[in-house]
Amino acid sequence: MNTFDGMAYAERQLLALSEMVSDLGGGVAGAAAGHVGVAYATRAAVTDDDYGRAFWRAHGETFETVGELLRFLAGRCLSEGENLGCARAAYQESDAASAVSAAVMGGGR
Repeated sequence: MNTFDGMAYAERQLLALSEMVSDLGGGVAGAAAGHVGVAYATRAAVTDDDYGRAFWRAHGETFETVGELLRFLAGRCLSEGENLGCARAAYQESDAASAVSAAVMGGGR
């Protein structure tokens, strides 16, 4: 595999990884949004009596923590998807600079 093929391969792989990580972030964001409704419905359903209020006191924080973690994970995935896209752009710029350099060096002989 020559350098050009390696760069093209790296660009394709970065693009694929960027898309997968961004898609994962979107999916996790959807799960986080769904979790809000589930937590709200659970709280409404269980706090009508003493047992339900005790359950929510014991487990409500866990529901909130899960929601926070889902939102955090979604944000990190979306951010990393963008970062991978930037890395791909850097590979493309490097490849273009390499081609110009090779043309200049080759043309001077």
